Amino acid sequence: MTDMKLDQAKQLINDYETKQLNAAKSAKTTAESELTNAKDAVTVAQAELIKAKTALDEKQNDQSATQTDKDNAERDFKGRSVALENKKKELTTKEIALVAATDKLNALQASPEPAPEPEPEPELPPPLPKAVLADIEGDANDYMLDGKYHVGVAVDLTASGAKSSLIIPDAASVTNGKSPVFVDKPIRIQGKKLNNFLAKKKINVPDKAQNLLKDTTVSLNAFYYRGDQKDETTQNVTKTGVTLMSFEVGFTNGIISSLTGDPDFQELFDVKGASLRILRCDKKDLPELQAYVKALTSDG
Repeated sequence: MTDMKLDQAKQLINDYETKQLNAAKSAKTTAESELTNAKDAVTVAQAELIKAKTALDEKQNDQSATQTDKDNAERDFKGRSVALENKKKELTTKEIALVAATDKLNALQASPEPAPEPEPEPELPPPLPKAVLADIEGDANDYMLDGKYHVGVAVDLTASGAKSSLIIPDAASVTNGKSPVFVDKPIRIQGKKLNNFLAKKKINVPDKAQNLLKDTTVSLNAFYYRGDQKDETTQNVTKTGVTLMSFEVGFTNGIISSLTGDPDFQELFDVKGASLRILRCDKKDLPELQAYVKALTSDG
C-alpha cells in the first residue's frame, strides 16, 4: 500500500465518522424538539379535557338542557380523554427516542478506551557488591578457598560525578599481606571543584593558584596494594608485597598560561600534563598486576 492510498483511506474513514457524528447530533436535536412539542401537546390536551369536563358538568346541572346537549357534552369529554391518553403515549415515545439518540451520540463522541498499561517488569535484585567475588579466582587469593569465613569490603567513592570503589577482598588479611586493597575504576578530581571547596571553607588561595586549579584535572588512574607476607614466628618477609599507583595531572591551557594568565605562551611552549607511576613488583607477581589492570580498563 502506497502512502497516497493510505492517506486516502484515513481521510475516507475520517469523513465517514464525521458524517455519522453530525447525523447523530442532528437526530438528537430533532428528538429534543419533538419531545418539547409532545409536552406542549399534552399540556393543551389536558386543558381541553378540563374545559370539556366543565361543559359536561354545566349541561348535567342545567335543567333546561336537552338530553341531546348532555349527550354531546359527554361525548366531547370522552373524546378529549382519549386524545389526552394518546398525547401521553406519544410523549413517552418521544422520550424514548431522545434517550436513544443521546446514547448513540455519546457512543460516537466517546474517546476510545486507552489500551491497558503493560504490567511492570519485575524488579531485578540489585547487583552484587564488587567485593563479593573480587579476585577470588586469582592465584593471589586462593588462600580464601579454605572453607573458612572471609569478610570483603567495598567502599563507594565519587569525585566530580565519577564513581569508583575501594575494594578489600579480605579485610582481616590486609595487614599480613595476603589481601590486596585497590580501586576498581580511575578517579578524576577537577581542579575547579577543589577551588569551590576551598572557597566554601574560606581558605584563601592566590589568584594565580586559583587559575591553575581551574585548569587542572588530577586523576588516580590505578591503585593496587598488597603488603609483605611475613613468617608469624620470625617476622621475616616470605613474600614481597605488590604496589601500583598511577597519577596523572592534566592542564587544559597549560601551567605557564594558567599561572601568567597569558594564552600567548601556548604559541611558544607550555606544560599540558604530567604523570607519575609508583611500582613495586617481583617478576613472579606481574600476572597479579596484569589481571588488575585488565579488570580496571574493562567496561564491565
